[in-house]
Amino acid sequence: MNSKLFLPIFLFIVLLLGGSYYYVCKIKQACPFEQETPKTKTAIEDSLDLVPLAFAFDSEEPVMGGKFQDMREDLIAKLGDDDTLMLTGLYYPNEENGEELAASRAQNVRFLLSDYFDSTQIMTRVDYDDIHAFEDGQLLPGVSYSVNPFLPDLPTDSTTDTMSNDNLLEDSGQDVQDTPKQQSNQEPMVEHINGQVVIHFPAGSVRKLITPEVETYLDALVAELLAANSYKVYVEGHSDNLGDESTNYQLGRKRAWAVKKMLWDKGLEPINIITSSKGELEPLRSNDTEEGRAYNRRVELTIEKQ
Repeated sequence: MNSKLFLPIFLFIVLLLGGSYYYVCKIKQACPFEQETPKTKTAIEDSLDLVPLAFAFDSEEPVMGGKFQDMREDLIAKLGDDDTLMLTGLYYPNEENGEELAASRAQNVRFLLSDYFDSTQIMTRVDYDDIHAFEDGQLLPGVSYSVNPFLPDLPTDSTTDTMSNDNLLEDSGQDVQDTPKQQSNQEPMVEHINGQVVIHFPAGSVRKLITPEVETYLDALVAELLAANSYKVYVEGHSDNLGDESTNYQLGRKRAWAVKKMLWDKGLEPINIITSSKGELEPLRSNDTEEGRAYNRRVELTIEKQ
């Protein structure tokens, strides 16, 4: 072969092979000559397996770890009706917008837990951790948790300084339905009104509603919903108009949560039980009489199912 022709042909072949290799191996990442290295967990992924939640440096977004469910179940077991779950948002040296960042961390974790706890029992605060230092690329705790055996006294549907009969009975361990005077005047505990289910509460109470009538109804409701393809239960709390509006709003929320907790304990998924409160704003009867006020102390359930 003429040497003058050999060199261009050789260069053409080299360029062709080199271009093919670059396209297949580098661009398409399908090179048949390179052995694929098996993927291994990074140190960050390994550390996530060992913690419930973590945050990236300078980030307010929680990343759920392998121990999140264990942490949640542990908190559920520890938190009593009169306890407070304190979420402390933490910030560290060199993180920007420290206090605001820590507050957002605590609020985001509160949102994650809100379907499993009464939101009125969850409190948040901010703290600065100047002992530990982190840097970009590292995971950090971001939030600490503690259960405190204290919650301010539950509000009552009364403006007087004396305790209501209901609160006195709670302290003595008696059930409201055991008192003849209240039993004689008591409205039915469970009613169906305009397509909704209404459960009535004694004055000032968020817990004393477990009568055989209520238990029977809730047991039947849970069995019916568990047999459905999908369901939602909207639980709305109400109060009478004695006391200030904000106090009555919180009382309505606590009553809604009490019913949600009962449904949850009986087997319904908490994420499918949506609570809200109207406080004193939507009475069914006049608040001018004790009978009317008793009727307005209630929880309304709206059921959606397929």
